[in-house]
Amino acid sequence: MTKAAQRERSVKIRPFAAADAREVRELFIAVNRLLAPPDRREAFEAYIARALAEEMDRITDYYAEHDGGFWVAIAEDRVVGIFGLERASPEAMELRRMYVTPTLGHCPPHASGCGGGMPPARFPPP
Repeated sequence: MTKAAQRERSVKIRPFAAADAREVRELFIAVNRLLAPPDRREAFEAYIARALAEEMDRITDYYAEHDGGFWVAIAEDRVVGIFGLERASPEAMELRRMYVTPTLGHCPPHASGCGGGMPPARFPPP
């Protein structure tokens, strides 16, 4: 079996649990710091601090307040990806906070939208 096939079989997507909070926070911070251009690091640090206070450090409450849900991708008993959905209108949801650990796939850290080699998402309701 190829490494990609093994990885696809071993990645599970499930609803966020309070026990995931530390790893989710670390992934959020790490990816945003990788995305920060050298001349914008201060602005990214301010963004990270604001997003942690308003959303990421209160995921359960935030997504409940916004009629949504938050999921984690787990591989080898660790969080390797995250995403949230929040209500944008009565007919639509907004995809938020879609992050994949840069070490999961073969994409360079700055490759926006690369997906890090993750398989297509199949997830249960919140």
